Amino acid sequence: MRNRIGKYCPSFKSLLIILFCSTILLGPTLDLSAQNTNVDHVDEADTKKEEIQRYIGYEDLLYRYLSLPYDSSINVNLTANFVDISFLYLMFLPLMFVILIRQKSKWLALVVAGFSIIMLLIATANSYIYNPNLERGSPTKNGEITVPFDDDWSTIPVATMVHKMYQVTNKMFYPFQKIGEKITGQSDHFTYPFLLLLFVLTGYLMFKFLQNRKSNTLITIGFIFFNYSFFWLVLSSGIIWYGFLMLALGFVILILMLKKMKAREPFHYKWIMPTFVSMCAIWFVMSFVLRIGNITPGTHPSMMGKGPFHPILYDYSSGVKSEKDVLDRLYPGFYDTMDIINSDSESKVYQIGTSFTYFVKNNHLRVQVDNQLGIYNALTKKYPDKDELVEVFKASGFKYIVLDYNTVTIDKTSNRSLSQKYSSFVNFVKDNQKVKLINTNRIIEGIDPNTGETIRYYGIFGKQLFPGSYAIFELI
Repeated sequence: MRNRIGKYCPSFKSLLIILFCSTILLGPTLDLSAQNTNVDHVDEADTKKEEIQRYIGYEDLLYRYLSLPYDSSINVNLTANFVDISFLYLMFLPLMFVILIRQKSKWLALVVAGFSIIMLLIATANSYIYNPNLERGSPTKNGEITVPFDDDWSTIPVATMVHKMYQVTNKMFYPFQKIGEKITGQSDHFTYPFLLLLFVLTGYLMFKFLQNRKSNTLITIGFIFFNYSFFWLVLSSGIIWYGFLMLALGFVILILMLKKMKAREPFHYKWIMPTFVSMCAIWFVMSFVLRIGNITPGTHPSMMGKGPFHPILYDYSSGVKSEKDVLDRLYPGFYDTMDIINSDSESKVYQIGTSFTYFVKNNHLRVQVDNQLGIYNALTKKYPDKDELVEVFKASGFKYIVLDYNTVTIDKTSNRSLSQKYSSFVNFVKDNQKVKLINTNRIIEGIDPNTGETIRYYGIFGKQLFPGSYAIFELI
């Protein structure tokens, strides 16, 4: 094994020298402006950043990448079931690795432990603290808690404990804040060369550590995991499903390290093993309840915790209710509206969010999706007049518009560029004689002009009794 690895050592050293020289030479001139998130005006907003960069965050470029393992584990940038990977990797991978190698290579153990602490400081300084009493988070930015957080050990002991920890780590972040002000920002010439050198140097340390050891399953899987994790970190923009292989390998590595620890570190195994099993059980139960109980934001209180989806779907799957019954229960009048749209087979549909594409016949030809309103934004620059813009849509074959009210909720940009475009679109359809609302599930309370009585009706503008989720318009 030593001979096999040894013959690659000169090549590895040569690669290290080339990469180091490339960093020195290219560092001052490398243009990373593609990562720039500064938008002077909404007209210049990049829809790809609004959609993709919300996964990786909007911190300074260097810290955006260094905080990604923590952000992905704690759901800092995006909070949703489909991006929840649990805290197990963040909690146990560095800990087990340091315990296993500390006697063989104290320097490598110190490097891993030190770098893990630095990443924690950087991440918590640009994260949030969730306050269960207020049902919202207190964001942290550059080491400061931007929204006041009231400690309360009696009602929110966990959140209070986290707040105390953040107060300490945020103060420790101060030197890194000063370093960041000098070398990084929303774009720089430092981040990618640094990440590349970090990858090479860490790989070299691991190479030196493993060169006298026999190959085994843990080393092989660890090598694949290490390389895959680096490419996910640099290339994925924090999108978690690009790292499914990494997550599977990570859990396998945890099990293999536990097995190795049992034989090599019996004292540490005695407390690590029950802790690991307990934390796995806690996360599994919490995830199971969250998904099966339908405890999600926006769920009506009467449905909270009663099932993974609307009970009427059971009636549909068993044949008790028809598709029309189900759709009318979920979205009143939606079935008839889709009948109208599908009967007009030549017309096109301009769609902003929602999953309603499924219900449109020949949707691959008829539906134009513009979730970040990039097309609309470009059109308004050329055709600022409402009536003229309607005619442009109609001349292009569009007759219907589908709008998701929740479009604006994904906006994580610093200048709220998507929110500005969404507001512009709402103004476009408001009081527009050529845009007719044909279906929505938003309920408005108003005054009947004929009787003066308070009435409730489906609409968009006015006092909202139920915010709804969508609106469908017809261009006339």
